[in-house]
Amino acid sequence: MAGEFGVSRNALREAISTLVGMGIVEVRPGVGTFVAADTSAILARPLSWSIVSGSDDLLDLLDLRQLIEVETCARAARNHSDEGVGRLRRDLDLMRIPPATPTEYLTLDMQFHRLIADMAGSRLLYHITSSILDMVTPLWRRAYEGRGFETKRGIHHSISLGQHKQIAAAIAEGDEGGAREAMATRFDLSGAGRTTSDLRDES
Repeated sequence: MAGEFGVSRNALREAISTLVGMGIVEVRPGVGTFVAADTSAILARPLSWSIVSGSDDLLDLLDLRQLIEVETCARAARNHSDEGVGRLRRDLDLMRIPPATPTEYLTLDMQFHRLIADMAGSRLLYHITSSILDMVTPLWRRAYEGRGFETKRGIHHSISLGQHKQIAAAIAEGDEGGAREAMATRFDLSGAGRTTSDLRDES
């Protein structure tokens, strides 16, 4: 390959290493180098890069999350399966226990939203949603800590669990409209659609 492209072996190794790091190709020891089976994650990465490189874009990040996740939830209801619903319910079972820390709560909460994105049936949509969740999680952690997580933990947990149950129930019933409404309500009541400037003020 180095001879075909007229480059040195070192240059070729560096290029392959870069492509592996980007998730475009994968190296199978003893077999060879292949284009990655799932390259949809690559298409979502420019979103992360653009937001990281431009702080002004952070102001719209949570609004973008709401726009995407409300419709993703409806799509998950349309494409729901027994297996997917079972995974949601298992996550809900874990969420029934009041979390000890913001990190513990956010881990389960973000997992719930990732499961919904996975049920929507689009790998690209899943990776875009995951990228957004990865970026908003630190902001929400600071916001929860700033609100006095310990003193409000019980009330917040009860309300949040009820909202997640409604979302899961609508998806399980295949109710696209109900799923869309339940997710929109979750954002409205939790304040999850607020801008990062609001979150920064709280922290």
